[in-house]
Amino acid sequence: MGKSETILLISFIAAYLPAFGLYHQMILKVNSDLPTGGKIPHTLVPRWSNRLSSEYKRLYPQSWLYRLTMFLIMMVLVIALLFVALRIWEQATGRWKAQSETSSPQRLTAAAEFSQRSPGFPFSSVLPVPRPAGRRNQ
Repeated sequence: MGKSETILLISFIAAYLPAFGLYHQMILKVNSDLPTGGKIPHTLVPRWSNRLSSEYKRLYPQSWLYRLTMFLIMMVLVIALLFVALRIWEQATGRWKAQSETSSPQRLTAAAEFSQRSPGFPFSSVLPVPRPAGRRNQ
């Protein structure tokens, strides 16, 4: 993973975790004011998210929690799109292929050496162990 992917991953985690926590905080606040039969479940299904949004705006019209949660959710989506765009750009320019080719000969050499030292490796744990003739499994 390159420097730009690492930065995007850290940014994604830094935005996702608070967004996830604040989303559930919103559900807890709304559910405390709803009757028992009408509580919103703690799921990320869009149908319930739309209901949560409308109920939360109705109960807390000037809340900073809703605005912050929506901002963080949008940041998560933007970072995910940036990550996809970065991968497409690296693939189109050949940078991703060049990075993977530099490390693959070492891995292939190590795998070839290992397979020569342990014949039948991929199937050794799957194939039955031969037993002497005349003995049953004990």
